[in-house]
Amino acid sequence: MDTLLIKKHIKAVAKTYTDHDFSLPLTELEEKELTRKIVKKMNETNQTDVRDIVQDVVYAFFTGQDEE
Repeated sequence: MDTLLIKKHIKAVAKTYTDHDFSLPLTELEEKELTRKIVKKMNETNQTDVRDIVQDVVYAFFTGQDEE
């Protein structure tokens, strides 16, 4: 999976958790960590819809329910 595509999905999902007129800026480290977790989860599951995986990982990040 292309990491640029994953980052685009992360930014789109992150924007849903903020005011629609601006997106919550993620640090480069946060973005890399989220990307790593998404790729890991994609490799561990049979789930094929990357949007669902991104939604789950970003939701856990914003709500503090991150299992790692």
